[in-house]
Amino acid sequence: MCSSDLAEGLSECTVCTPGKYQDDSFRGATECIDCVEGQYSPEPMAMFCLKCGRGKFHTAIGATACTNCEPGQFQNLMSKTDCNDCSEGKFQNVAGSPGCKNCAAGKTSDEGVTVCVNCSAGRWGKPGDNPPCRACVPGKSTVAGDATCTSCEGGKFMDDAGVAPCKDCAPGKTSDVGVTACRNCLVGTDRKSVV
Repeated sequence: MCSSDLAEGLSECTVCTPGKYQDDSFRGATECIDCVEGQYSPEPMAMFCLKCGRGKFHTAIGATACTNCEPGQFQNLMSKTDCNDCSEGKFQNVAGSPGCKNCAAGKTSDEGVTVCVNCSAGRWGKPGDNPPCRACVPGKSTVAGDATCTSCEGGKFMDDAGVAPCKDCAPGKTSDVGVTACRNCLVGTDRKSVV
């Protein structure tokens, strides 16, 4: 009878090769067993297969090593056969990672990417926000990549959400800070006067 890490051949025991194993419950077996998907055996004479760790996967049986998840992907569980794309507003620039990182304030990303990009003008965001870039409310605006919206200055207005830059009041009209519409100037005053 062969030991638990060898399989019985016709006249002698043979060593189980990497990617295969033989445990005590299979004494006298004539074949070594392939490691299942998501597991591997890097050495000969294995008595069990190892689980692919977090940030790694393998899709084939009989694996001798696991594969790192690509940048832009992650795997937070063990013994898996695939990786997940980082979600919108997150990124991962390192292969073999168990998780993704939040984009910085004022930035966003599509799914499965390695870098974040600026939120568009008129939109803002905080790390971990969902959705990652939110529209500035009417009366406020922002430039691309800002983490907060600012009120439109006097003489300007914003009547739409998520639009930039603030609009100038028409000749003969004026506004206070952070408004959604301009109003007429008093007769005999210039454009910058407040009614």
